[in-house]
Amino acid sequence: MTALLTTVLIFAYLALCGRGWMAAFNVRIGHARSWLIAPVLGFCLNVVCLLILNQAGLPVAVLARPLGAGLLLFSVGAITWRRAWRARGLGLFALAGLALLAVSAGPMLSYGFNWTSYGNDDMTNYCLAAERMLRHGFYDVPTVADLAGADYSQFYWFMHVAHLIRMGSEIWLAGAAGAIGRPPVEIFMPAIFALAAAQLWALGALLFAAPRHRWHALL
Repeated sequence: MTALLTTVLIFAYLALCGRGWMAAFNVRIGHARSWLIAPVLGFCLNVVCLLILNQAGLPVAVLARPLGAGLLLFSVGAITWRRAWRARGLGLFALAGLALLAVSAGPMLSYGFNWTSYGNDDMTNYCLAAERMLRHGFYDVPTVADLAGADYSQFYWFMHVAHLIRMGSEIWLAGAAGAIGRPPVEIFMPAIFALAAAQLWALGALLFAAPRHRWHALL
């Protein structure tokens, strides 16, 4: 139950961050549509902030909780200032998100953070790279001892720093793990389902171009 609740809390945090950003800049696209797009915007905001601070030399384990608390405080303040708490019309969309979790994430109720679903090599890469970002600044050069087995996560220096291969998923997973206080391999499933729900709501936001399209968006 704790793992499933963690999924819901991650999603709610992303929604608040995204809605707060829109409120701060007075973006007006309708109350319901704003909340629908908010989780994806919150994800983007977190990834950008985490990347900037990690590239400045801070391990994500050090910055995750202060950054998360700061973004949440800012977002709640901006939403309150703009009086943007109104969320009328979101009830059925919330049920759609819960249906997603009920259908696809049910094993979390039985296995909690131990459930890894389809644990392929991509998941391993994401989790191990996230471990590097948790413990190191982005540009920390691996030592010979690291590469000899002391810290295998440092091999991702070659992927992310030397070859500049995308690293948004890894830094986000590291941030979620650092904020919650569990290793990336345990946070992977709650994090990916929170993003699946955010993706579902983002699709609704794209279709919800006008009030008359509400049922199209819901379907």
